[in-house]
Amino acid sequence: MIHPLRRILIAVWALIGLAAPATGDAAVAIPAVPDHYVNDAAGLLSPAARDALEEKLAQFERDTSNQILVATFPDLQGESIEDFSIRLAEKWKPGQSGRDNGAILVVSKGDRKVRIEVGYGLEGAIPDATAKAILQREILPAFKQGDFEGGIRAGVEAILKATAGEYKGLPTRESYWPVLIFFAAVVLFLIFFFILFARSQSYGLYRSGAYRYGGWGGGSWGGSGGGWSGGSSSSGSSSGGFSSGGGSFGGGGASGSW
Repeated sequence: MIHPLRRILIAVWALIGLAAPATGDAAVAIPAVPDHYVNDAAGLLSPAARDALEEKLAQFERDTSNQILVATFPDLQGESIEDFSIRLAEKWKPGQSGRDNGAILVVSKGDRKVRIEVGYGLEGAIPDATAKAILQREILPAFKQGDFEGGIRAGVEAILKATAGEYKGLPTRESYWPVLIFFAAVVLFLIFFFILFARSQSYGLYRSGAYRYGGWGGGSWGGSGGGWSGGSSSSGSSSGGFSSGGGSFGGGGASGSW
């Protein structure tokens, strides 16, 4: 005879087994690898804007070998943009194999979400703080005004500048290091000077006999360091189109909403 508790456990595991396939099927299907840099399934861009961005990104790859893609979708059917974007990047694989120098600007119109997904090789040029700054400064203000085309165009331009080290994002803690080091050096100098002065005074008092006991002593000071069919894409470009290079991603980037 099966114990009642064991019956319950068997039933729970059976339900989990039935639910797992359903959960997998519910995930948004990732579109096939595209042959364009700009893939506008949500219809946010005019044909002229798509063609202009397509040519810009194709030329950028020719000049730098970096592959930057734009992908817009009507909605993600309840999936978070972070999960969807990394799955998208893992399938489309922009960037060169071994260099991982790719990035994707992902927009979900219905969810009012946007994300910059950054490949391993571009995380130094586009750290999370810089990706966040691009969203906050360039993309989201335009999106909030309903100007999706302007926001995407400004975001792409900022991403391209960031890969070349030409985009100045929001201040980060690293930018304050020179000032902090300077003030730390001044403080250490003052402490060192004070200790020398105090010890010299103590030595003078001892020599004169006025202070034979106590004093500062010989102490020392130290420190330690411490799913769609693809939607609209550019059709008039002579760039030859996007071809997946095999880049890898690890979840770097930033997300935002409007």
